[in-house]
Amino acid sequence: MTGAASGIGAEVAHRFVDAGDEVVSLDLKDTPVGVARHVHCDLSDVASIDAAVAALDGEFDALCNVAGVPGTAPAELVLRVNLLGLRHLTESVVERIRPGGAIVNVASIAGYGWADRLAALRELLATDTVDEGLTWFAEHPQTGNAYNFSKEALIVYTMLMAPVFGENGVRMNAVCPGPVETPILGDFEESMGKENLDALAAFLGRHAAPADIAGPVLFLAGPESTWINGHALVADGGISGAVLTGMIPHPRSDPVPTTQPRGGNPVTTTEKRPYDPLDISTQAFWAQPPDAREERFAELRRERPLSWHPPAETDLLPDPDAPGSGRW
Repeated sequence: MTGAASGIGAEVAHRFVDAGDEVVSLDLKDTPVGVARHVHCDLSDVASIDAAVAALDGEFDALCNVAGVPGTAPAELVLRVNLLGLRHLTESVVERIRPGGAIVNVASIAGYGWADRLAALRELLATDTVDEGLTWFAEHPQTGNAYNFSKEALIVYTMLMAPVFGENGVRMNAVCPGPVETPILGDFEESMGKENLDALAAFLGRHAAPADIAGPVLFLAGPESTWINGHALVADGGISGAVLTGMIPHPRSDPVPTTQPRGGNPVTTTEKRPYDPLDISTQAFWAQPPDAREERFAELRRERPLSWHPPAETDLLPDPDAPGSGRW
């Protein structure tokens, strides 16, 4: 496994070791966990990855790709470590994973937008080497944070390659955490906005702990998940569900495009909508002071469980006044 030096990776390593498993750590830094062996590996350097793979002995039951760098790092380094180096390592060792084994990639809910640029992500993943991937990235600048893009690509890589590895009896899945209390949380606050992450913690009551994410990683690496393949498992305390159902907006800083007539011609601008205290789906909600957002989150926790009622029986009957047939 990679990333065992700290955070989620250290917790994953602890759990494997406590279960009696033999763990080989691949990382830049030594791990505080009593693993069977530590091998120096720099995921940003192909030569280092190749040397680490050459130093491995025997076969394995699982590969857990936990290491990663935050969006405060240079964009090229983010892509090298979070995707291209991970891919190089994975494809270098997959043939040494026993049939029935598994690969688990730690992605992120920051990769939620993968479907919006699937074509570009597939072009990137069609490259064969780290250098080719970096060349593509340089020639195709992407909007937004490089961290988000790297995690979008990792989710798509997981889904695309899972059936391929599955032909040899090896599954591959991903775990997508939200914010986690790890040594690099401050980097995420800097790159994604501390006020945004604080608002999510206020909504959920806290950020995740490494132990909250280690459990899903071990589940996907183990025999209890044998029929799960190519899946991105969200482990974020419920924030994605709240976003997808419109309970809260995704914490973006993007302006809201609006179309207004000017001189008889419609003109698209990027003015923010006014904040409606009853409509938490407005982007302007995130412009409110953190205390105001936390108060609204508290209101939602109190109100939303009581705001939904089952449809009355009459609501399920045909509307005789509706035009056409089959209208309900």
